[in-house]
This record gives sequence, C-alpha cells and structure tokens, in this order.
Amino acid sequence: MSNTLKTSEFDKLDYCSLEEVVDILDGQRKPIKQGDRISGNIPYYGATGVIDFVNDYIFDDDLVLVGEDGENIKSRVLPMAFKISGKSWVNNHAHVLKPHSINLDFLMQYLNIIDYTPYITGTAQPKLNQQSLRKIKILNLPLAEQQKIAEILSSVDAAIEKTEQVIAKTEEVKKGLMQQLLTKGIGHTEFKQTEIGEIPVSWEVNEIGTLIQVQGGYAFKSKDAVDSGVRWFKIANVSVGNIKWEDVSYLPTDYSEIYKDYLLKERDFVVALTRPILKNELKIAQINKSDIPALLNQRVGRIRYKKEVNPQFIYYVMTSKYYVDEINSRILGTDPPNVSPKQLESILIQIPSIEEQLEIVSILENVDTKIKREEDILFKLNKLKQGLMQQLLTGQVRVGSLC
Repeated sequence: MSNTLKTSEFDKLDYCSLEEVVDILDGQRKPIKQGDRISGNIPYYGATGVIDFVNDYIFDDDLVLVGEDGENIKSRVLPMAFKISGKSWVNNHAHVLKPHSINLDFLMQYLNIIDYTPYITGTAQPKLNQQSLRKIKILNLPLAEQQKIAEILSSVDAAIEKTEQVIAKTEEVKKGLMQQLLTKGIGHTEFKQTEIGEIPVSWEVNEIGTLIQVQGGYAFKSKDAVDSGVRWFKIANVSVGNIKWEDVSYLPTDYSEIYKDYLLKERDFVVALTRPILKNELKIAQINKSDIPALLNQRVGRIRYKKEVNPQFIYYVMTSKYYVDEINSRILGTDPPNVSPKQLESILIQIPSIEEQLEIVSILENVDTKIKREEDILFKLNKLKQGLMQQLLTGQVRVGSLC
C-alpha cells in the first residue's frame, strides 16, 4: 500500500515496542467450529472482522484486534487492525490487544499504516505470529497528542462512514426504482401478463437480440503483444460499471487499421463473456474518451444496436436483477462460467416506446449522478485520510504545529 510507513522511517523518532503499551490476550481466544456455534447476537470475530454471531462471549471490553494470518496481511484490502467494544468472541486468527499506556484509537489507526513486511513469516500462508507482533515499533508520542491525532482521524472516519451510508442508501433506492420503472413504467394504469411477468399493455416482449447485437472480440495472439502501441482491451479491463487499466497490454499501432472492426469507440458498452457476474452484478461498462484507442479482445463483447433504441436504457435492462438472473441460469454448471453473445441476445426483455425509454433513463441517470457525486466525495475523503495518516502517524507533522 502506498500509505504504509516503512520501518526505516522510524529511525529518527522515539518509539517503543508494542508489548510495552498493551496486554496481549491471545491466550483467552477460542475458535468454535461452524457446526458447534449456537446462534445469538454476540459478534464472533476473525482476522478481518465479524464472521458470525454467537450466544456467548469471552471478552467484554474495548480492544484492538490485529489479523494474525491470511491473504489480507499482504494485500491489505481490508484494515489489519480494528477496534471492538462490549461483549465479543474472538477466534485464533486475530490477536487481541488491550491498550494500557497508549490511546486505543491512536493504536488502531497506527497499526493500519505500518509496513508489516519485516514482521510476517511464510509466503503461501503469510502469518504475523505473536513473537513478531510484540516487537512491532510504535511511535512514542505524549498521550495528549495521541488523543488529538485520534480525534482528527476519527472525524474523517465519521465523514467517510456517513458518505458510504449515503451511497449505500442511494443504491438501494436505485434498485427499487429500476424494478418499478423497468416493469411498470411511468403513469400506466393497464397491464398484461407475459412470459416475463406483468408489464404495461402498450409494451412489447421480445428477445433483446431484436434490438442489439453482441459483437465478440478478436482472438489476438500473445505473440502480437508489443511494449507500446494501441491498448489491448481484455477481460481484466471490464468490471461492474467501470473500466480498469491496472493490467495494460498493447498491440501494434497498425492493428487499428487492420482490425478496425474491433476498434472501440467512445460511449461503446462492453460486457464480459467469461465470468460475467461479480457479486450478482453484470460486468458491463461504458468506454470513455480516456479508454481509446483500444482493440477488443475475445471473451469481451461490444453492444451494437440494430434499430432505434436508447443505449442507456439497454444498459439499465442488462444490469437489472432479472437480466442478471437470466445470465446466471445460462452459465450454471459451466467452468469457467462463460456466456456467448447468442445467449445474451436470446434473453427476453420488456420493450417500452423510445419516448418512455428516454423518460426512464432520465430518472435513473439523475440517481446515478447523485451516486457519482457522493463517490467523488468519498474518494477525496479517503485521500485526505491517507495524507493525514502519513503525516500525523509518522511524526512528520506534530499536532502542536496544527493548532
């Protein structure tokens, strides 16, 4: 992670070992096999958070848990340390710390920025054992300064949490609106039963393939790859609602002309044909100006339109629960899960007039705009927190200099 503190940066700072400022309560942990757990309302914690709820507890205190093993130790996708309060049960995959000479919130934040590389053992199964845990270097700041730093970071955390809640709530509203608008439409009073459920009398039901064609990409060879040129758009580059370029490959520049039928254009929609569903959502996204030029590879499809239809309406239909369920039924039992262009085109959908499509799109785009606005705020808040952590938790900036 870019915001982790390297061990060498400690050298000019006053520090102590973790075991000097906390009691380590690992001896009180006790794992419970899933089949032996009795359901209740007490959180049962593992390396990265709550994994179940049980009817009894080991701890009843304010504590910090630190993941002991698992892939997250290296990937840091989730926080390494998190605080818990009240009654809880902890298994043997999380270290249990009770601070006695350090602010609890400061410790939790601090343990989420340090670099654990010098402390972990194992490669295939990384582990932070207790012996190494005890030796972790902790900045030895005055308690009053720790408290102030914790308050600053906690205020940003509160803003982040509030923004995440707004996004989650708005996304739930969008799901409800999609269900309503894509099945009942706007202002209709008469409905009919069809093979895909009740829809307005004036709507049609037909295969989505009557409106669109899903163009599969070209089977470029690995030997075609070059160090620079036109971007090679692969399955890894399309996700749920966004284009990702963490993994970039290139094809010769002249391929843009040779294979021009596969050259992506701004505002094209692309869809994954292998492992198309991620967490019950379709991997489909729109190509932006910054994504081109790029050539479409096999196992990714591009949506092309056969007749007058609103492209954004098609996008909302294809991201609906109904359409995703239909894809899931077609890929069930395949390994890896693959869907063909013909299978995508064969799914029956409800088709309103082009005028009503535009009205539906306008409503849903307004919700998407709100979500995007909140996501931008969330991104800025996370960047702010990273910057504050890097400054305050490394001693680069002392709290006194902020007052």
